[in-house]
Amino acid sequence: MKDFGSFLVEKKAITPEQLRLCLNDSLKVNQSLQDYILDKKIISPVEFAKLIAEYVSVPFIEKITDKMVDPKMLAKISFRFLRDNIVIPVVIDDSVVVMTTNPINFQTLDELNLLLGGATYAVAIRAVI
Repeated sequence: MKDFGSFLVEKKAITPEQLRLCLNDSLKVNQSLQDYILDKKIISPVEFAKLIAEYVSVPFIEKITDKMVDPKMLAKISFRFLRDNIVIPVVIDDSVVVMTTNPINFQTLDELNLLLGGATYAVAIRAVI
């Protein structure tokens, strides 16, 4: 799998020069490439979420509805964990799906998978979660 920066260039979301500058500048301010791109509004949050979903081959979900939220499932996980990791488990088509802004954060997703007894993953923008 190619790195995410190269993927963004391949998808023409940024130019090779923008990637080089973003990588250099993100290191200077001690930020991940993803956070830097979003903070500097180089790619819109929605487009970024769609791209990262494509990159890791998971669905992009535009909106979380009340029907998707299961209070019993949420009770198994501390609010602080959900907030700190920007994740929320929901139910879609009778399956548990963990909505996340960062599907590359495997440790968090593995912990939720254990707590929930198995789950699949999808990407949403921060404002939705």
